[in-house]
Amino acid sequence: MKLILSFFVIACLYLSAVKAQSSKAPTWMCEKGFWVIQSNVHTPKIAIIYFYTNQRELVYKEEVKGKRINSERIRTRKHLEAVLNGAIIAWQKDGIVKENQQLVAAKH
Repeated sequence: MKLILSFFVIACLYLSAVKAQSSKAPTWMCEKGFWVIQSNVHTPKIAIIYFYTNQRELVYKEEVKGKRINSERIRTRKHLEAVLNGAIIAWQKDGIVKENQQLVAAKH
């Protein structure tokens, strides 16, 4: 009985440690908001990227044509996070949702 109980306690401690470790946000991830890429399988070189605050308020929207956005690349994610940070700062300053200023397409 003690063996089963000790095994159960060790298993619980291990699972809580794994969960705590996996819940850390990646270093490229912004703490102020998030971005969403909307694209289509049939037209991979057209995408709409939405940038939101953590309260789900839209702060910037951009349509990218002629380029495929590969969100799996760390470089692309870091660029999107930089655009997000700038968009959130501008939105907090002006309170206006901006669109299609080519902030993503210019560098991508």
